Amino acid sequence: MGFVNKCPFEFSIQYPPRPEYFVEHYSSTPEKALFQRSIPELLYIHIPFCETKCSYCFFATDHRITSSRMETYSNAILKEIDRYPLLKTMGVSCVDIGGGTPTILPESALDKLLSTVSVLLKSNSSNAHSIETTPKQASLYAEKLNTIQNYGFNRISMGVQSFSSKLLKNINRKQHVEEVSSAVENIHKAGFKRLNIDLIFGLPNQTLFLWQQDLTQAVSFKPDSITIYDCLYRGKGPTLAKNLFHLPRLNEIDQMYNWAYSYLTENGYHADYGSVNFSRHESETGTSEYFERRLLWGEPYLGLGNYATTLCKGFWQFNNYKVDDYIKNINYGNSCIEYFYSLPLEELAAKHILFSLNFGKINIDHFHKLFGVSLNALYEPELAFAKNRGWIHFKQPNFRTPYLWEE
Repeated sequence: MGFVNKCPFEFSIQYPPRPEYFVEHYSSTPEKALFQRSIPELLYIHIPFCETKCSYCFFATDHRITSSRMETYSNAILKEIDRYPLLKTMGVSCVDIGGGTPTILPESALDKLLSTVSVLLKSNSSNAHSIETTPKQASLYAEKLNTIQNYGFNRISMGVQSFSSKLLKNINRKQHVEEVSSAVENIHKAGFKRLNIDLIFGLPNQTLFLWQQDLTQAVSFKPDSITIYDCLYRGKGPTLAKNLFHLPRLNEIDQMYNWAYSYLTENGYHADYGSVNFSRHESETGTSEYFERRLLWGEPYLGLGNYATTLCKGFWQFNNYKVDDYIKNINYGNSCIEYFYSLPLEELAAKHILFSLNFGKINIDHFHKLFGVSLNALYEPELAFAKNRGWIHFKQPNFRTPYLWEE
């Protein structure tokens, strides 16, 4: 019995599903010549370290945050960079450093990493390079913000998630609301040109009223963009005791998103309906250039660090999930690739559609350019079904998610 038959519910609501599905269908041998002649323009670097494991989080994080451990890990990143000689000769046009909490790295490790990465940058775009932080880190360590900005990173994304101390405690997140104000002040003082605030809706015990308060407070700081994530199918780990909390239902999730869309657009933030990214700058999507070009435009990308993912020329690879395995393999000169897949056209197209819908639309002209086939040719029955149900509308050149209250 295959993975889909064993886990139909997970497969249907959480695409892309866990590695079992891809291992079963698309496992392949790593393509050694993949980056001998070219290198993707987009680079992601994963820093896994966090103070605690939030109960909703399914990312590859590590909570052993000793200075020596973080130094060892960041040195391994530098060694992985050396495995791609074209990174230094060809360079990259945009970089995103995420996690985890990248700014939790010791000052010396952060400076060394950014110094190395800055040599790879070939873009003059003022917002091309982005990094993530938390209110605590940005509040307490202003000197790190100065270091980051000095190395050409002009966009910073801060994971606030909620302004409710009670909700944050429910999800095992250590954060004081008052830290947000000083964090925003430090970010502006450091000279960042773009500030993004992340919020989550659908958290355990979160009501529409609490969500409205979160959005109102976020807007009061006037960030350049606000990203909202749903917690609908998260919180599957043992740290979330579901019997102790009310998990918002689908209709409550819908209400939260719809209120957010109305409120943010009324307050000067731009987005297509269905998008999770809202920007005060009309010509921008609100996300980092890396994620916009990767998700919306389907460009190839290279990932460094534990469980970082790379997609290029139809091949999809993941580094070792565990930090210890990643460090050991890097230091011993072994491959750090844990999963490697060769994806067919249909799978690549499905991934692109899913990611495009993070922006509330699918551009049919760009789809044809990427895959050499029309969207309708691949998905005519599915598109007809969705249009008949009123789930999607077409307005040249995009399929888009209609307002739920539209006829």
